Formats: sequence, structure tokens, C-alpha cells
Amino acid sequence: MSLTRTDLGRRIASAREAAGLSQTDLAQQIGLSQSAMSRIESGLRGVDSIELAEIARVLDVAVLDLLETRPLAQELRVAARAQGIADSASLERAVDRVVELVRLDDLLGELGLPDEQAAPPRMPVPRANLAIDQGRDLARAVRADWNLGDDPLPDLFSVIEEHADVGVLLEPLQRGLDGLCARTDDVALIVVDSSAPVGRQRFTAAHELCHLLLGEGGLVLIDERIAAHGEPPEIRANAFASHFLMPAEGIRRYVGGRSVGEEVVVELQFTFGVSLDALLWHLVNLEHISVDERDVISGRGAKALAYRYGYGSEWESQESQRGLRRPPRPLVQRALAAYEHGKVGIDVVARLIGRDDADALRAELEEIGIGGDSRWWESSEPA
Repeated sequence: MSLTRTDLGRRIASAREAAGLSQTDLAQQIGLSQSAMSRIESGLRGVDSIELAEIARVLDVAVLDLLETRPLAQELRVAARAQGIADSASLERAVDRVVELVRLDDLLGELGLPDEQAAPPRMPVPRANLAIDQGRDLARAVRADWNLGDDPLPDLFSVIEEHADVGVLLEPLQRGLDGLCARTDDVALIVVDSSAPVGRQRFTAAHELCHLLLGEGGLVLIDERIAAHGEPPEIRANAFASHFLMPAEGIRRYVGGRSVGEEVVVELQFTFGVSLDALLWHLVNLEHISVDERDVISGRGAKALAYRYGYGSEWESQESQRGLRRPPRPLVQRALAAYEHGKVGIDVVARLIGRDDADALRAELEEIGIGGDSRWWESSEPA
């Protein structure tokens, strides 16, 4: 469906209001009368390309945000800013990345490579009275539905993508923004701060998964400091993440009949791929250790404990993964297929996977047989 004058006027008005400007303010900054601006926003007057560019500049939005069929970027930014995020720069980077990936998803669909995954499911909140129990029950239900048993989840992000139809994106967000989840009509994404320790990245992904499964947060939901929130949805999401990553029965099975001391704690930490603090609090809640024992073990320091009990190489391996970028795997597969078939350029693939050396990437792909074969073009030529 094409964009009408009325649609464009409404988008300009919405962007203006989000920017905190009056019609008169905007009109003056682009050299129009207030009457002309009023007619633009009501759809009674058209906008030429120069005026539209000036409007976008003053409102600090992209022209595409105003013109595209689905004004995703504007909607996401307005929804995110409404949550009062402290670090606007980190928020803008995260939202810009989400918008970029959703637009790429749309483009690939238009090029004949639609996403075969279904829209992510929405589940009801469990009937338990307390939010912490609701999170536990939801985690158990999801593990049962996905046939995951009680085992650790070494490839958590792929599990989420496969079973929940949710793309997982790791980006170095920094400055206190742990992660976010975003949902459109047909795309759902979890964004995780990859500058955080690996155990925290995994906890954040599971936390955001809970929000998506329950349909919480509307279009976009931002989490700055996950552990600091005390509202029921955050308590529920934290409990879900704990039980989803560390099922009580799985913990009991790995503990066996042993006393839960420092060495067992470190073993559990690296077996289940979680942070020391998250594990210790979970063990307290499961009554494997006391709060005093938790404080003593925590005081030793995660790195010191890892080295003391022979997990130094695992610690270093996890530290080397901090700050890496991981785009959603299904989206990478579709983008590479489009590239092989000549439907998108190497720049699209490079941007998706976080490479700024497109020519070098092209050469690397050609060496492994991706994109360098011209036979697709030959077989596609008319007879």
C-alpha cells in the first residue's frame, strides 16, 4: 500500500511531538509558515524532496523513517525513549541496529527469501501468585515444550532462535544497557550487550526471552540493569532466566550427594554457563547453600575461583568472547543465500556480520566457495 499525504503528515506530526517542537517551531526552522506546516500535517499539502529532507534534519530522523511503508524506526525510538533510558547514545545505537536488521529482513522477503519461521508464540502468565514462582513455572513449561530436559544449554542463542523463532543479536552496547527485546508483526529480536561477561550475556538473553514469550513491553522493551529492577515483570523474568538456565533437577543431578562448596560451585558455574553471582543466588533459593556461605564464596572472586579449581582456560576463553558481534543466525543464512544468487551485494553481508572490510570478506567467501561461482548466472539466463 502506497504512502498517502495523510499518512506522511501524521508521521511528521508524531516525529515533531517526539522532538518536543511545536508546529510553529518546526515551520520556522525549515522556512515555512505555521499555516503551511499545519496543512502538511493534516495531509492537505504535499511536501517536496527538499522540504522533506529539511524536516527530517530538524527532527533528527531519517527520511526513510518518514517514507517507508512501516515507520519502524520512529515507532521504536518513541517507544524506547518513553521508558526513560539514561544513556540516549547507547539506546540510539541499539535501536538503530534493530531497525537495520528488520529492514534487511523485509528486503530479503521482497527478494524472494522470506523468513520461514513463524511469528514468536505468546504464552499466558502462569497461575502462581508470586512473580518468582511464575518465572519458575514458565521456565519449566518452556523446557518441557521444547524437549530440553534438565540439561545445560551450551548453545543457548541457537536454542532460542530454533524454538522461539526469535533472532538473537550480540552487540557491544556498553554504558549500562544490558539488553532489549523488540517485536513487530512478523519479526522478534533479542539484543544483548556482548561487552558484558558471557554468563551475564546468557542470563540477559533468557531474561528477554521471558518478556517476549509473555508479550510484555509492547513494541520494544529496554533493560538497563536487569538485577536492579524490583517490579513483578522483572522479578518474573529473572526467575525465568535462573530456572531456564539452571533447572533445579539438573542442578541436583550434577551435585549428586556432594556437599556444595567452592569447587562444586565453580564446576556448576562453567557447566551451566552462568555468572558466579547468578548461580550463588540460585543455589540459595534452592536451599543448597546459606546466605552466609554465598557471601563467603562470592568474596573469593570469580576469576580467582576459576583458576584455583582448574578452570583458568575456560575463564580466559569466555573473556575473549566479550565485545564480539553475533548477528541472528537465520538472518545470516538468508543474506548469504541472497548474496550467492546475486540479489544483494557484499556490503550488505559485511554490515550484517560486523565487517568493515567488504573486499577482504568477498575474497574469504570466494575461497570457501561462497559467492565466487558464476554458474548461477549462467543457469538463470533465458534460453
